[in-house]
Amino acid sequence: MADSCAEASRTARPGAFAAGYAATLLVPCFGASALTYYFDLPMVALVWLALGLTASMAERPIVAGVAGALVLFLAGVFKWTALPIGGLMLAAVAASRGSQAATVRTSVAAALTLGCSFGAWQGLGGDSFATMLATTADNSSAPTFRLPGGLSLAVPTLARISGYGMRCLIEVLSPLFALPVLAGLVLAWPSRRARRLLLLAGAAHVLVFGLLVPPADGRFLYTLAPALTVAIGLGWLDLPRRRRWSLALVLAVAGAATLLEYHHEVPRAATSPWQFPHADDPLLRGRGVSLASGDERTTTAAAAERAPVFLPEREGVWEALLACPAPQILLPSDALGNTDDERWIEYRILLGRLLGEHSSGRITHLSRRWAEVQPGPAGDAALLLGAEEGLPAAPGAGWDLSSSFRARDGRTLVLWTRGKFGPCALPADTW
Repeated sequence: MADSCAEASRTARPGAFAAGYAATLLVPCFGASALTYYFDLPMVALVWLALGLTASMAERPIVAGVAGALVLFLAGVFKWTALPIGGLMLAAVAASRGSQAATVRTSVAAALTLGCSFGAWQGLGGDSFATMLATTADNSSAPTFRLPGGLSLAVPTLARISGYGMRCLIEVLSPLFALPVLAGLVLAWPSRRARRLLLLAGAAHVLVFGLLVPPADGRFLYTLAPALTVAIGLGWLDLPRRRRWSLALVLAVAGAATLLEYHHEVPRAATSPWQFPHADDPLLRGRGVSLASGDERTTTAAAAERAPVFLPEREGVWEALLACPAPQILLPSDALGNTDDERWIEYRILLGRLLGEHSSGRITHLSRRWAEVQPGPAGDAALLLGAEEGLPAAPGAGWDLSSSFRARDGRTLVLWTRGKFGPCALPADTW
């Protein structure tokens, strides 16, 4: 694996890395999740940075182990699966570079650094690792065996591993992009470096998913995707010129077409939904040859399948609040019912101050729900409340219902007023 990460540059063949880098950018799952998830992509980048650092510093084994382990621990802070998967691949890198003594020094330095980093993190009182493990490493529904210390591992089965294989096809590559990827891997297989990278990265993922992580959404496979595309890059330069550029063209067209369909809802004659019968993973659902989501609650879905992640009419609601003559306008944290909308309101208040919108200074975003801040600030005011179903409860005595509005996502907003000032009205239902 280290050969795959470092030796190409040592032998003056940067084209292999350029090809692998370009192919990695085309992997549909990365472009699909770039605007949705804030931890998976940095985690993947840090895992592969750790491998590259360890491979490139092979002449200084202790420094290589410390540097690689520190970066790998940062990846684990984003998502815990980086530690077992990255740790196995890091060990493979150390074992394939230098002498046996250098391998031992690198491995010991990496293990000590990871242990100290983890201990220091836990000493600060963080419980993120425990939370992540409880969320994603529940093997209670599968046959298990226990190790000393109480760690429960699943019994790896073919059905369990094949479920992740289908997830890779459906949610990471897409059937359309998987065809040229498989062709590229077949063409790259004669390359010793490409073959080693595929075998070691694949073994690390099979071990972790077979023993620790039950079938879950495709984001757990993101760390595997660069191994596939870098392997193609390593074998790419050994191909005849015509075959090389034909493969590059097909990869580029398939990757771009998948992302275009995913984000922009172009006509989808070849993306009709289908269900893959898999007893261990009933959420395996495809969309023809395009990228699909196995579970819309936890992973990305195509543009046509996603519910709005924010109140569609929030701009109109904001303008209505600015037009309200109340001396103070209160927005509790549960008014819009969405964290993204709460952050947007905070941003819009700050932006209004920068733009000189004096009306925005009257708007106060409360950090708690209205039920937790009653009776609330004194004086004349307007109060915006919301509910996902039905009308929100009345705020209490002294408030008069001024205006109500039902948003397109089904949420009902009600504006209450207290005191004497001009009329306040939310946007009409038909605006």
